[in-house]
Amino acid sequence: MAGRAHPHHATPYRGRTEQRLVHQHVGLHGGGNLGTAQNPTKFTLAEHWNGTAWTVLGTPPTPGGTGLGAVYCTGPSACMAAGFASLNDGTGTQRTLAEQWNGTAWQRLATPTPGASGFLGGVACTSAAACIGVGGHETPGHFLVNLSEQWNGTGWKALAAPNPRGFGVSTMGGISCPAAAACMGVGSWTDPTGESSFNLAESWNGTSWTILRTPDPGSDNNELFGVSCTSPSNCMAVGDFIGIGNGMTLAESWNGTSWKVVKTPRP
Repeated sequence: MAGRAHPHHATPYRGRTEQRLVHQHVGLHGGGNLGTAQNPTKFTLAEHWNGTAWTVLGTPPTPGGTGLGAVYCTGPSACMAAGFASLNDGTGTQRTLAEQWNGTAWQRLATPTPGASGFLGGVACTSAAACIGVGGHETPGHFLVNLSEQWNGTGWKALAAPNPRGFGVSTMGGISCPAAAACMGVGSWTDPTGESSFNLAESWNGTSWTILRTPDPGSDNNELFGVSCTSPSNCMAVGDFIGIGNGMTLAESWNGTSWKVVKTPRP
């Protein structure tokens, strides 16, 4: 089916132009953050689309700067948003953040932050009681390492997520779950110097995460931002890489066995 342009719909304005809406799923909600002209501290932002217009929804207050960077809805009254919440104590420390929409209001949920600081950059759900979030958290030996957390309808718990051998920093920011026991997470990792970055893809089988080999077309900078899967053996991930001194669009496909680069148009 031929693609078509999507119309832009006006959204309510709250504060300065720093505000963003990020990662809309199912056409129901957008999540993001906003600031005010007087105070650049970020606050969570959620807006609802009713088919005609966007309206701002109230979100729970937090003590410091916060942001929701991803949202997934399995129904009109079942959405999960993920992001970060700062402690506002002058240390720059932040905690993972998850908020749940029940059709009437957003509620903040308790989430673990395994290290001194952490965030959730992506979330995917197969039902209101089954979600997986991905992101990163600090450890004493590394600035950031992979983080994954699971929601079972009652609480969030941390899952072990492996990191590439010889890495400096590693995080996942995108995830897709075509089934409760089948998820694909994507992101990037760097060498110990931080000078080179490489694509990262990990698969979840309901029990553990496994790192998958991914091609890196760029000489020293590669990153996957988002992924969508129609089945455990059919995924498409997108991102960018540096080629001949310029940033290039990147797409890679998963066939259940391996990842390969898919050619994309270059403006």
